Amino acid sequence: MRDELTLRAAQILAAYREKCSEPAPMGQLILPEFAKLLPLHINCIVRHDSLNGGAELTVDDRAWMMSLVPSMTPLAIQQFLYPRIYIITSLCSSVGNSSGSTESLKNDSGCVTKMQGSTDFPTPIRASFDYFSPEEAYLIDNGLVAFIWVGSGVPSSWLNDVFNVNSIAQLDTEKHQLPFYDNDCSQALRHLWSHLNENRERALKLFIVKEQDALESWMKKFLVEDRYANNAHSYVDFLCLIHREIRSLIS
Repeated sequence: MRDELTLRAAQILAAYREKCSEPAPMGQLILPEFAKLLPLHINCIVRHDSLNGGAELTVDDRAWMMSLVPSMTPLAIQQFLYPRIYIITSLCSSVGNSSGSTESLKNDSGCVTKMQGSTDFPTPIRASFDYFSPEEAYLIDNGLVAFIWVGSGVPSSWLNDVFNVNSIAQLDTEKHQLPFYDNDCSQALRHLWSHLNENRERALKLFIVKEQDALESWMKKFLVEDRYANNAHSYVDFLCLIHREIRSLIS
């Protein structure tokens, strides 16, 4: 099935190149605007555990995942395949006293996004470890599980505000709940966490991961633009594979 999906995507893009696009060198990959993310989505599907799980994945686990997808909405499937990743050390809030309070969230570009009710969120970053910094902490959400990855250089003031510890070594990774403290950083993160769990059939299970911790390897499986074990191509590698298939079909 994985090879069939890859071939079908290559056939679509090859047909577009032959019939619709302007002439271009064969060394150039042509992606139409309406399907420019097609290779990314196909790669996310073929590397997913339901099709490409390793030895640690049982038959029951794989069957459960395959039965889970048909019950999901298109938006939930998209997030299941390509997780949302937020920088959470740059969250800042201005918490009001009323129920209609507004919070300010600083995104990864340094811009501040207003959060009121359940409308706006920080701008997600791409699902690749290349975009991670040791000086930041990130929340990774794929719709079923969530990780808070804490870099080794995260400021101690943020650790104290959010987890009530003074260093990353004191973080308790056995806890699966986000603590609440009466300060802006903690309240902004709790506000974001509440909205991520809003209107969902299943509550997210939270894992706290320290940089270079044992859980980091499992977390990296969800960074779908990176190469992983079990023949899981990176996004760049898959683009090269699709390009070779297109050239083969055209020639």
